[in-house]
Amino acid sequence: MQSFLDTPFIDFNTPLDFNKEDDLFDDLFFKKAEPEWNFLTSAPSSASTNYNNQSCMKSVDTLSQCMSNEEMILEIPKGNNAFRFCELLTNEILIQLDDLQFCDQLTACLNTIMKNIIYATGCAVTNTKSFELYPVNIILAVWNERKKLLALQKSFNSTQLTSDDWLSMFSLAELSKFLERITNNYQDVDSFMKFRDSIGKEIFLKTYQKMLITCNVIVVNAVLMSKMLNDETLLFEIPNLKDLAMMAHEYWLYQHYNHGTHKFAGECCKSCETCTSPSLPEDFSAKLQQANKHFEALIQFYSEIDAMKTQFLGSEILTKLVTFWTKVLWN
Repeated sequence: MQSFLDTPFIDFNTPLDFNKEDDLFDDLFFKKAEPEWNFLTSAPSSASTNYNNQSCMKSVDTLSQCMSNEEMILEIPKGNNAFRFCELLTNEILIQLDDLQFCDQLTACLNTIMKNIIYATGCAVTNTKSFELYPVNIILAVWNERKKLLALQKSFNSTQLTSDDWLSMFSLAELSKFLERITNNYQDVDSFMKFRDSIGKEIFLKTYQKMLITCNVIVVNAVLMSKMLNDETLLFEIPNLKDLAMMAHEYWLYQHYNHGTHKFAGECCKSCETCTSPSLPEDFSAKLQQANKHFEALIQFYSEIDAMKTQFLGSEILTKLVTFWTKVLWN
């Protein structure tokens, strides 16, 4: 698996053509799917995720039996910024997905691209309404379940997020598994698609999953860029908000972050558990510097296309974002 450090984040010196649907199709259809992708790739030391009873992110089915309505409103400790960040992000994403205009425009952008995959695989849409509603409904289901998980953790006063918890929220590999689980391997797709053969169906579903992941990334960043990073009150309340936003993309960094001092390994004291961790890469300082450059480049791009100004993006900006993220995630 190629590390994100082996390739540039994206060449901002080469303008993207935001209208070439065939290029997007090529990026999605012909690139080999990897467990992690490009600049969002997990570092080797944090690539594996083991979910067991030690992880805070316990299943909804297990914990819901023990939770009362009163437990849902427990306050988060003020110093626990990572949990507060995840809860605020989740709530804002659900608000974003409640905006019909935004969802309609995002769906239109995705469907324009998907028509090429439909043609190439020889399949057909049998229920247009279900086909159009499915992507946003799946992303909505993802974040509704995450909201439940966070609420259940809080009810058990378990708001210290482990590295595994963070990966379960933001890792694209874990999102891929999560999508397969909540859709039961996309069984509902048969209710609105007709496939010519099993090979065409497999190709379609793999490409469709990429589009769902792209859709999720766009929604997450709509909230991060235009809402959370522009909220001066929130920046005051969560002084390490920018670090957390960066780690939502460069999620491998989470295990190398001292949440007490709000500093990364090497920037802290050089003697704490974070700084002296045996899993800390020898070239961590260079990797951290590169991660910061990636995130600053991302903020710059969002600013240049005016996507930092409003959370409810128009069709023109959404088209640019679909193009951008398709190329970044799948090239």
